[in-house]
Amino acid sequence: MAHPECRRGSAPLPKRETRQHQLAAAIVLGLLGSAGPALAQESPATAEARVHFDRAVGLFESGDARGALAEFERAYQLTGRASVLYNIGASYQALHDYPRAIDALRRYVASTEGRSTPQRDLATRALSQMEPLVARLRVVREPADATVLLDGRALESDRATVGPGAHVLTASAPGRESRQVEVTVVSGDEREVTLSLPLLAPTTPLLTPPVVSPPTVPAPIVAADRRLFWSMVVTGGALALGASITGIVAIETQRDYASHRVGDPDVQDLASRGRALSWTADLLGVGALAAGATALVLGLRVPSRSGAPAVRAFVAPTAGGAALTAFGSF
Repeated sequence: MAHPECRRGSAPLPKRETRQHQLAAAIVLGLLGSAGPALAQESPATAEARVHFDRAVGLFESGDARGALAEFERAYQLTGRASVLYNIGASYQALHDYPRAIDALRRYVASTEGRSTPQRDLATRALSQMEPLVARLRVVREPADATVLLDGRALESDRATVGPGAHVLTASAPGRESRQVEVTVVSGDEREVTLSLPLLAPTTPLLTPPVVSPPTVPAPIVAADRRLFWSMVVTGGALALGASITGIVAIETQRDYASHRVGDPDVQDLASRGRALSWTADLLGVGALAAGATALVLGLRVPSRSGAPAVRAFVAPTAGGAALTAFGSF
């Protein structure tokens, strides 16, 4: 048997075995009045709301309370009529979501203050039966600005009304570890849940290994440099030997010169020869020093195969005083 409201563009909820569901079956109001001349003057929003409302009624009659809820809520967004709040409350009641059913029906009752209608009386009776079924949660957040989700929906305040059963609370905050807690309540419970979020552990920065520069590889030794080095050594030695021999000859010439008388015809010749030999010995000595210095510089500049300088020079005490000593290696 069709409910009388069906003739006005609405439909009743399916009948249930319990009295509570019988009340839910009565919580359906028509979105608009009876069809008539006023339909020609309704706004586009009202016309669209009527379509969603009629779909919602059909879904509710087929047992799809969740689909009906979506259509009723769309109709309410378009018109804001209190009668649709009544049907939204009925849909939530059919889904056993008592907190939201209570919220919708309370808003309906408040918007119809001062009126006495059968639907308002039914809503009041349904509220009196559903309110004892809910539980109340008080959520303590640490830190206070943490974001808390209750069953996937943001919890705006620290208090929430929930239906019996298990509920999931999820808390998060910047710089803190997230936390998720499941709370099971029964009707009439009043629970306090503390969600304390510890600070995130500081991350240890990755240590960058020091950059080790590859060892400097000495430039390859040019054979010409080695030959020049030893050429200078040999040349310096030869010049030094020549200077020594020339010096000895010059000394002997000076002795011969000293043994002759002043008037002897060979005196002038010996004097000239002695001066020439002395100058020659000096020049050879200077050349020997220059060749030795060149060889020393080349020896210090060119490394040996072991990486050490080919020649090491130092001042070492000798019987004749300080002298440069050179060590060479191939």
